[in-house]
Amino acid sequence: MRIPGLFMGSRYYAGKGAARRMEHEFHYLYVVECADGSLYTGYAVDVPARIAAHNTGKGAKYTRARRPVKLLAQARFESKSRAMSAEYHFKRLSRDQKDALLARAANEPFERVLECLLPGLKGPLDSD
Repeated sequence: MRIPGLFMGSRYYAGKGAARRMEHEFHYLYVVECADGSLYTGYAVDVPARIAAHNTGKGAKYTRARRPVKLLAQARFESKSRAMSAEYHFKRLSRDQKDALLARAANEPFERVLECLLPGLKGPLDSD
């Protein structure tokens, strides 16, 4: 069934608010550090807006009581499935393993760090 106003090929979506056209052609895994030192990992298509939401208390329930959050790393993916797969794998790591990956991300792209070290994750920008 075709839904009027929804055409995935051009990334046009009708619905609430203004139509979005090609604004967010990439998907992101992001990692923030909360005020209490804990890490929060999430998925977003607009990382700056998501960080702002976390810092205004409108983001995830986990971060509401742990504000402000600070962006530590983000990785860009061409598909939502790859970004969410990376998020899943990253969340399963121990804190020490996460810290090691984040330390590497200070010197090389986070996409490359994830590609090399997370099992089962193909190249972030490879097609499905």
